[in-house]
Amino acid sequence: MARLLGLAAALAAAAVMARASPATFFVSSTDGKDSNPGTSEAPFATLTRARDAVRGLRDQASGMLPAGGARVLIRAGDYANAPADSASPVLLLDPALDSGDSEASPVVWAAASPEQGRPRLLGGPVTTMSRLQPCGGEAPSLRPGSGGAAAALARAGWRLPAGALCLDLVAAMGGNRSAAAALVGPLGPGGLGQCSWQRGEVSWAGRPLTLARWPNTFQAAAPPAPVPDPRRGRRGAVSGAFPSTVTLFNWTHIEAVSSASSFRAEATRPLAWAAECGGEGGDCWLHGFWKYDWADSYVRLSSVAAAPGGGSLIATDKATPPVYGFEPKARFYGVSLLSELDAPGEYFIDRQSLRAFILPPEGAAPTDEVAVGAAAAIITTGAAAQGVRSHAAAAGASVAATRNFRDDALETARSRWEQLGEAAAARRAAAGAPVPLAFVAFQGLQLRYGFRGISVGGAQGVTVKDVDSAGMTHVGLAVEGTGNVVDGANVSLAGCAAAHVGGGVEATLQPGGNTAAGVVAVGYGRLTRTYTPGMSWGGVGNTYRTSSIGHAPHNAWLGGGNNNVFEANQASLLCFEVSDSGAWYSGRSWAHRNNTLRDNTIANVVTMEAPALGASSIQAVYNDDQLSANSFLDNDFVNVHAAMFIGGGRRHVVSGNSFRDASLAVHIDDRGLTWQKSSCNPINGSLVAALDALHYQQPPWSTAYPLLANITQDHPCVPVYNLIVNNCFQNVTTFTDVSPEHQSQWMETYANNTSPCW
Repeated sequence: MARLLGLAAALAAAAVMARASPATFFVSSTDGKDSNPGTSEAPFATLTRARDAVRGLRDQASGMLPAGGARVLIRAGDYANAPADSASPVLLLDPALDSGDSEASPVVWAAASPEQGRPRLLGGPVTTMSRLQPCGGEAPSLRPGSGGAAAALARAGWRLPAGALCLDLVAAMGGNRSAAAALVGPLGPGGLGQCSWQRGEVSWAGRPLTLARWPNTFQAAAPPAPVPDPRRGRRGAVSGAFPSTVTLFNWTHIEAVSSASSFRAEATRPLAWAAECGGEGGDCWLHGFWKYDWADSYVRLSSVAAAPGGGSLIATDKATPPVYGFEPKARFYGVSLLSELDAPGEYFIDRQSLRAFILPPEGAAPTDEVAVGAAAAIITTGAAAQGVRSHAAAAGASVAATRNFRDDALETARSRWEQLGEAAAARRAAAGAPVPLAFVAFQGLQLRYGFRGISVGGAQGVTVKDVDSAGMTHVGLAVEGTGNVVDGANVSLAGCAAAHVGGGVEATLQPGGNTAAGVVAVGYGRLTRTYTPGMSWGGVGNTYRTSSIGHAPHNAWLGGGNNNVFEANQASLLCFEVSDSGAWYSGRSWAHRNNTLRDNTIANVVTMEAPALGASSIQAVYNDDQLSANSFLDNDFVNVHAAMFIGGGRRHVVSGNSFRDASLAVHIDDRGLTWQKSSCNPINGSLVAALDALHYQQPPWSTAYPLLANITQDHPCVPVYNLIVNNCFQNVTTFTDVSPEHQSQWMETYANNTSPCW
């Protein structure tokens, strides 16, 4: 009898395993058809058709997928919308319709055979160099009497430089002029980390070109990646992640400020811009660090005139004021200037004629791919619980217009999607949760030519693995929510931040449980230079590890939160264009605390472009404006200006670190007693108000952080109780700038900090 029971159990387990195999569909852009059944022998042609097939698997009554979920195996090839629809996502998912049911029943979108080639999801139209129209030596406008930069320069006798090529955006967008016009929105101010460019970029052979500018950029040798401290076993960070060169900017400068919207520049070169930049229709911009060398923004150029005594009088659009105003000596450059189309790898888009003028990069070949980014996001989510019916109807209408369905099949599918979406929404709502995108995986995909690569908010159990997102105008990938994993992503040349991963609930300290591991983020911050990090982080209880981040003008990590861990990462060549900044930056909060940096290497935090508005001061780790109670353990800091910056904070632990080739190892100041004392005022200070809003003297806050409960009575504005122990330093000018008297007054502990390191 026991044998029979054992056999029955084994058979039952085998049956469950068999049932748990995912339903599988295949997609091939080269030989598939959407009228096919989606099998290996007869694959679909589009991702949208595969998405709809997965929806069709759901049980009519429960809305659940079959046990084991579903997977879509995508063969090597290019996947894009029709040219006229390029601005739409390549893969648009509705959380209520397109989620998996559990970890055991996910929906997986994966490369079918990565070793044979990865599928590319393209967010814009593509062509090749051989198909572009030679136009060097020609007038830039076919209609000199019309408006815009090209027409204005044509009237002035200006001609396109030798070797220039032209791309007709209307033709590229399938003859749809409205779609082409949507590509060429304004640049926008973009200050303090805002990604405000609404203009599609031109890319060549997979790399974004440079919008025509003066002064031009240049290439420089990058400092070598550091040799790790031999006493430490560095874990996991990607070897060889950092390029050997870096793109740097040349600048011109403000000589004197005339008003809130005008100034005199030292250079006369801007006088040549007058023809194309005057009037409300002008599309010329200036990008600069206008007041501080840590805050960049764009302003639109209204007019240029000769200044008495030399130089240029520049007036800017009052609707695009600079961040913090103009300052003498501030650095800037002109951009979106057709008359400055003069260097290989530059382009200009004329918003009136809807043509792109391009100077090919050095080494260009006729077969090189040329593309214009259009999609707001290549992979993203649509409607959540609300509006499921309207979204399903819209999706059905889209299918009717672009896919090979019979009308009756479409109507049946449309009705079914509505029912299933409502069932899924109701099921999750009954569990007390909104409808996130849940239990979906993206694996082995390449994302190109869009504003954002992957953009998923409120997600649960989403996995992004071995995804390559390159050249996005805004952000390479962003995943926010609970229990998500980004593993092995390669994010390069993002216009703003490379990646964002975060989640968790601050009020309850509920952890997000998200993980970002093995991420390579390089060359980001191309367009908005500051507050656009390699990894934007935030929330509670997330882990950021084994990643390689660098070759960027500002931060590697930027954010705020609680109980997060950063371990075994490497960062190199950060903050090379700024001052008063840090590779790892967080600040301005007493609530954000208990974050741990452990076993990381942070190197080459050095200035490569001289600041114009003060001395260079950049840090490997920057705890700004009284941020407190973080731990920095067993890290390696190499070739940095200042390694550990504690701006008025308390209860930090700095232990077991090595500081090599630095001007300063540990800085601590008492700003809470001087220029920032209003923030920590126990009665009405902003730091205390933020704590009060979280009920910090009650559980769970009082339980998690018992020493925080009496902060307003325990030397509230003094940088007390910092622990600086068991560190080593080598070739360091000053270990700490805190005097022995202040160490005693601030009740700090310094012990066993030795030199050399080995």
